Amino acid sequence: MKLREIQRICASDMHINVSTDYFYKAKKIMKEKMAGNSKTEFGMLWDYAQELRSRMLGAQ
Repeated sequence: MKLREIQRICASDMHINVSTDYFYKAKKIMKEKMAGNSKTEFGMLWDYAQELRSRMLGAQ
């Protein structure tokens, strides 16, 4: 989403007027958080796979 579009939506829906600098910072923070979450989840795939293997062996 473009910064001007976010600014327009906030102005019309929430009745707030904030500069694009604040939206830029907020968007940057959210991108970093989203990237961090996916990296963490991807890193846990090996743990998930190991848990599945151990449960499958125990069910036999």
